[in-house]
Amino acid sequence: MTQDVGTALLRINKYNLSSLIYVVGSEQKHHFKSLFKILEALGYKWSKNCYHLSYGMVYLPAGKMKSREGKVVDADDLISQMEEFATREIRKCYVGKKLSNHEVNKRSSIIGVGAIKFYLLRVGASQDIHFNPQESISFDGFTGPYCQYAYARIFGILKNAKNKKIDLKNCDFSLLGNQEELLLIQKLIQFPEKIKIAASEFNPSYIAIHVFDIAKAFNQFYNKHQVLHAETAKLVRVRLILIKSTAIVLKKGLNLLGIDVLEEM
Repeated sequence: MTQDVGTALLRINKYNLSSLIYVVGSEQKHHFKSLFKILEALGYKWSKNCYHLSYGMVYLPAGKMKSREGKVVDADDLISQMEEFATREIRKCYVGKKLSNHEVNKRSSIIGVGAIKFYLLRVGASQDIHFNPQESISFDGFTGPYCQYAYARIFGILKNAKNKKIDLKNCDFSLLGNQEELLLIQKLIQFPEKIKIAASEFNPSYIAIHVFDIAKAFNQFYNKHQVLHAETAKLVRVRLILIKSTAIVLKKGLNLLGIDVLEEM
């Protein structure tokens, strides 16, 4: 406790901070509650800006990820396992097609690491997590790969539309009005507010959930409506702008979670 008091003072003075956020397991809740009270009793006004961002335990099928119980789970091993799962999924999608080992390794790394991050960040920090490797790597459902795939799907459409001009000028956005389009637009508009809430509450799950909702709304839209073969050229242009905007938000949202995107999955 005395070390933490001294360290808090050192950090505040050395870096001219206005607040301190301690990212430490939930079992230390009482410790930090006591620390903040001690700092307050010592007359440090900034003690009110100290926050314990507690997080729950992560469980794997084999047991707790807790080294002092002798059940050590090396992060590198977990990442390697996830990359192997991702490689299998990629191979399934490219049966009969050539894909270099370099490209497979690149994609499996981005998908595998992204799957872990998304699975851990999609719930509140204090909640215990029962990590399911197979579930987390799925291209379908509330997962990182599902969101990455939505981005790649949009990129493919935009790539095929390279001869079509995507220009905000002279676009009639009143052409967008069906249920799926309006839902997708609504989700895009809500994105900045979700970031603000996530930041104010120190809770990135708001971003993860909303990124998933956007990916889901895009898939619902795309499964029911044509983009490149829409009824009119004007509708093609405005829908291309809609999905391009969706891709921008998906990429920004995933990047905020530390997850990269792929142009092809």
